[in-house]
Amino acid sequence: MNNLSDILTEFWNSEEKEFICSVTTCELKKWFVLAILMGLIKKPRMNDYWSTNVSLETSIFCKTMTCNRFT
Repeated sequence: MNNLSDILTEFWNSEEKEFICSVTTCELKKWFVLAILMGLIKKPRMNDYWSTNVSLETSIFCKTMTCNRFT
C-alpha cells in the first residue's frame, strides 16, 4: 500500500491544479479503482486507458469516468 500512496502523492504533486472541483464519494471510489487498475494494466500513456482503438481498448475506463474527469 505504501507504493500506491507514493504514486498518488507524486501524481497530485506533479501538476499545478488550476481549480478545485467538487467530487462525490462515489466518484472518489471510482477514481481509486481506476488508479489501482492502472498499476495492474500497463499502458504507455495515460490517454491509452481511454482509447477506443481495438488494440488498446480497456472499456472499463471509458464506462467508469472520462479521462478529463480522472485528471
